[in-house]
Amino acid sequence: DVKISLWLGHDTIASHPEAKSAYLENRWWQQFQYQFEPYHSITLTNRSRLEERTRENFHDTGHRLRQMFKASRPLANHPALSLVLSDEVFINVDQTDWGAHRGLDQNRLFVGVNWKINKRCTLETGYLNQIVNKATHNLENHVITTSLGFKF
Repeated sequence: DVKISLWLGHDTIASHPEAKSAYLENRWWQQFQYQFEPYHSITLTNRSRLEERTRENFHDTGHRLRQMFKASRPLANHPALSLVLSDEVFINVDQTDWGAHRGLDQNRLFVGVNWKINKRCTLETGYLNQIVNKATHNLENHVITTSLGFKF
């Protein structure tokens, strides 16, 4: 049995790069997600997202595909806690006048724990390894991240 969801959304991202001017990026996105029924207590989720990205003071719209695979498994002695492993690949579909280059943009690998606080609220925390594909080199970020999720 597969659980399917469709999403539409918008994000405004404020960036403050070192030694450069701050800027805003707007992202409209469409998302398709499906979640398989648990197999040996492991739940697999696949999310595909297409983003249309614009930056202030530029004309081009960049299109980016984000593909995420996630596996989670509840702890036997604490069923409200789950171990989580996910990987998300970002692919730029085109090139823009603001610097997006066609091809691999970044990869995010996450390992952590999800706490189901109640049926509408979860807290997920862990380690995120982010590799950003730059024109001249790769940038690697090591991040401790926490997110709080609500279902309405």
